[in-house]
Amino acid sequence: MIDGPVAMPPAIYQQVKQGRTIEEEIAPVELVAKTCLEWSVKYKFAPPPAGQRFLGCMLLWTDGRCKVLRIDREDVRVHELAHCAGWPSDHPGGISPYGGAAYARER
Repeated sequence: MIDGPVAMPPAIYQQVKQGRTIEEEIAPVELVAKTCLEWSVKYKFAPPPAGQRFLGCMLLWTDGRCKVLRIDREDVRVHELAHCAGWPSDHPGGISPYGGAAYARER
């Protein structure tokens, strides 16, 4: 997830799958932005648009563990945990922070 308001997931993704282990780390925005950018290169997910930075990101391991790195903000927590629950990175069904329907990818 990138700087600014975040898309909220549809209800179906607001509950983490049974048996999935979540490893959450809360860190200062500078560390989150730097680490998530490094992960985006290493694990080949989209970097933020120019002039923006990550506020959180996650990695899903083949053994079912989900590693979340994020700032200490509830909307960011909900957003990233939804990805652990299977919400795709293009955010289908996402609810715009400005109100309204589906919200396209945040980049």
